[in-house]
Amino acid sequence: MAPFGGRIRVSVSAWLDPWHTGRMPRVFGEAWLKSLNNHSLTCWTPATHVMRPVCMQRPVPATHPVRPPFGSQVAYDDHYEYDEDPTGEEVSDYDEEYTTPDVLPVFTSKEQHFSVEVGGDITFPCQVENQGAHVVMFKHIHPDGEHRLLFVGAMALKQTLKLTKDGNSFKLSGVRRSHAGSYVCRIETSPAIEVTHTLDVQYPAKVSPGGTTKCQFGSTKHSDETSRVRRVSQEVQQVVQGSSITLECRADGNPPAAISWSRQHGHLPSGAQSEEGLSITLGDVDRHMEGTYICTASNGLGRPSSASMTIKVQYPPEIITEQVILHTGEGDEAKLVCIVHGSPTPTVTWTRGGHAINTDRHISSHDGLHRHALTVKHVKDDDFGDYTCTATSPLGRTNSSLRLTGLPRTSRLTSSPAGGEKSSYTLTWETESYTPVIMYRLQYRKLNVSQEASSLPRQFPTAHPSPRQVPQTPF
Repeated sequence: MAPFGGRIRVSVSAWLDPWHTGRMPRVFGEAWLKSLNNHSLTCWTPATHVMRPVCMQRPVPATHPVRPPFGSQVAYDDHYEYDEDPTGEEVSDYDEEYTTPDVLPVFTSKEQHFSVEVGGDITFPCQVENQGAHVVMFKHIHPDGEHRLLFVGAMALKQTLKLTKDGNSFKLSGVRRSHAGSYVCRIETSPAIEVTHTLDVQYPAKVSPGGTTKCQFGSTKHSDETSRVRRVSQEVQQVVQGSSITLECRADGNPPAAISWSRQHGHLPSGAQSEEGLSITLGDVDRHMEGTYICTASNGLGRPSSASMTIKVQYPPEIITEQVILHTGEGDEAKLVCIVHGSPTPTVTWTRGGHAINTDRHISSHDGLHRHALTVKHVKDDDFGDYTCTATSPLGRTNSSLRLTGLPRTSRLTSSPAGGEKSSYTLTWETESYTPVIMYRLQYRKLNVSQEASSLPRQFPTAHPSPRQVPQTPF
């Protein structure tokens, strides 16, 4: 040690905080240096980005412990010259000289891109040549930019992570989606050296449904390895007849999923069994487009994922009649039926001649779906006539007329148009009647010879066989 007031030259070796996020390395705490004549030089850095330690001399017992390093030792020495002050408090100007070791460590592992499915294992190599006393540090950079220091040498800083160290290789077990990103092997030399690996985590597609009044499915963000389906709109969507509706579906998966559309219990309105694409548009919607539409996403990993949505079409009442004319007989039971569709569900009423129906022998019923019936028990002669079923809803009103009659049905010819005899023709027919037929009236006319016999009508009003028949005259 030079006498007080003399010029002294010392060598400083400092330990660094290896990844002071967003800044240059800085001295971690105080580094106690070489002891000479029961004195040591204490150096530290101010709260700046400049690597320029402030040093001062203090009397220290020769047995004072040296603080353990955090990270790795700097691969250069700082040499300082200063004028000692008798107080030991001031330090004059100094010069810095950097000396680089003859052989620096080098990573022999090359940067790699890894792809692994959720739940798999992966090993990141960080092999080093000429490592010497240098320490390998290992960190994860998440895709969102977050840095996490995982290992410093053999010391694991994140005990919960399924990461183990074997030499200079790091094995990650049970990979999760949150493990995707960059993995950096680093040694604090001057300058520092790094090898960066990237990890792409693949996972099955999961549909994330949702939407607006246009039935648009929205996406959601998940951090776990499996997406949870979360509906952000009603499962049943109402649309007015004549308008259009677009269904959109998004899927979370890696690699990206292919999306297809289908319809439960039937074909799509286009007639196709399925269609590909993120969305499907239904134009000029009517009640026949009601139903459940299914969005299916698949990326080749695991099972396909799907979400469904039911479309309800609001439209005015519609009436379909099974039989406009119902033939029956006195004393029988007759049932007039109207098939009614509409949304909202219409109310149905029965009238006759603009008046309400007598409920003594006329019973109105509904099967809970679309079938509405008016049953007439023990039909009488005054029950024959026209009846009207009327359907009413907030979107409109419509009606349909049905006739209850005791007349026979229209007769049907059963004889062959060509006949089976040379000079005569036997005409046969049949009819259905709930009362005895007392007379038939036969109407006929001559045809030109050039006309085909097959053009003869096959039905005609009930009639009686003609008492006189012209030979070889086709009817």
